[in-house]
Amino acid sequence: MFYISVVCGLIGAILFALYQKTGYEPGTGLPVSGNTFGMLLAALTVIMLVISVLGFIQRRRNIALLPVERSLKDVSSSRALLRVVSGFMLIACGALYILEVTQKISVVTMIIGILAVLSGFGVIAVASGLRRGHVKDEHALYAIIPIFWICLVLIVFFRQHSANPFLRSYVYPLFAMAFAMLAVCSYAGLFVRRPYTARAIYTSALAIYFLITAFGGSFLATILSGGTFKYALPLRLMLGGLALFLYILAAIGQLSDTTEGVTGGRRAAS
Repeated sequence: MFYISVVCGLIGAILFALYQKTGYEPGTGLPVSGNTFGMLLAALTVIMLVISVLGFIQRRRNIALLPVERSLKDVSSSRALLRVVSGFMLIACGALYILEVTQKISVVTMIIGILAVLSGFGVIAVASGLRRGHVKDEHALYAIIPIFWICLVLIVFFRQHSANPFLRSYVYPLFAMAFAMLAVCSYAGLFVRRPYTARAIYTSALAIYFLITAFGGSFLATILSGGTFKYALPLRLMLGGLALFLYILAAIGQLSDTTEGVTGGRRAAS
């Protein structure tokens, strides 16, 4: 499922960038009806959603039998590094939000920045606990903090674009943050011993697809347009999206390894 998400995400990023380049009339900026790249991206998204839902329905019962404690230990040094890098990126993202407040005072922006910094330290603490295989009750709190940050960013992003009639210009970043929030929430549920392993895997897969499509596509669109892309995402949001991608990437790798070991053992026994 992970490889499907990455491949589809890369294809989606290219289609998103090409749509943003060719999907609007040069003079008026109005969307071009029936743009091929936009239609292909919509079709790819539907296919990805169907694959994820069918995979979840097929595997959730077997994965639900997996003891939650087995998902709370990850000795992989590479995934620990991904989490730590993700944590520092979130701290940098928060610093950019806080720095913006010095130019334009905004209580909401300040709260977003503080939550991003706290989320970064929380992710680093989660990485340390998983690496040592000694997850305490407070690690559940550390894993939950990023949810509040994503939720607030999601609300602000939607309010900023709610009056935009061009839905495709912002709906994919919106979906990316929404599924990232669901993935982080499902993953955090494991720290309070909830059997959310299957949910965490498939919401993470969708989050990876939308993050690559939206944030990678926005980056490509900016390059193709020579830096004049009208709907380019701000640097702080791009940095936060990359941090979420690395954190979720580590989570789905950890959970996929855990579940593959169990299912593989069952197939061998049968």
